[in-house]
Amino acid sequence: MTEAAEVATRLDDPAEALLALYRQPPLDNLKAPGFGRADVATLPGSVLLERAALGELMARYTASFGEGADRKAAASIWSKYFFSLVSIPTLVANLLLGRELPVRPEQLRLELGGEAPSRVRRLC
Repeated sequence: MTEAAEVATRLDDPAEALLALYRQPPLDNLKAPGFGRADVATLPGSVLLERAALGELMARYTASFGEGADRKAAASIWSKYFFSLVSIPTLVANLLLGRELPVRPEQLRLELGGEAPSRVRRLC
C-alpha cells in the first residue's frame, strides 16, 4: 500500500480520504478542465467514437511529441489524460455531492485548444 493510501485509510472524513489519493504524483499536477458553457465552438463527445475524427485528433496529439513519435504511445498518454479529466470530477461530484454529471458521449461536449490543439480545455 502506498503512503498516500495508508494516510487515506486513516482519515475519518471519506471526502478527505478520496482527495488524499489524488494529491500524489502524477495526479498532483493534473489541471482539471473548466466546466460550463464554452465561448467557442465545441465538439460533441460522440465524435470520439468516430474513427476518422479520433484518428485526426490522435495525429495532431502525436505530432506534438515531435517527428517519429510513437502513435500508440501518444494515444495511450492522451487516453489516460482524457479519462482522468472526465472520471475524477465525475467521481468526486458523485461521491461527495451526490450529483451525477452528464458524461455520456451524446451528452458531453468538448472544448479543445489552448497550447495544444488536441488538449481538452473545457467539458460542457
